[in-house]
Amino acid sequence: MEINIPTEEMMNKLRQIYDGWELLNIIVKPLEYKIFRNEKSVLLKTNAITYAVRKK
Repeated sequence: MEINIPTEEMMNKLRQIYDGWELLNIIVKPLEYKIFRNEKSVLLKTNAITYAVRKK
């Protein structure tokens, strides 16, 4: 799923949503992709978040 908000804001949302759940793993990985937009090659830079939790 692609969500276009700052990484720290997304991390805060995840912490709020899953408050009280057991945190299993958090990974924030920078990614870069060459894509085409309007017939031009551009470099898309993003952070991929893996947020693994388990309900207690």
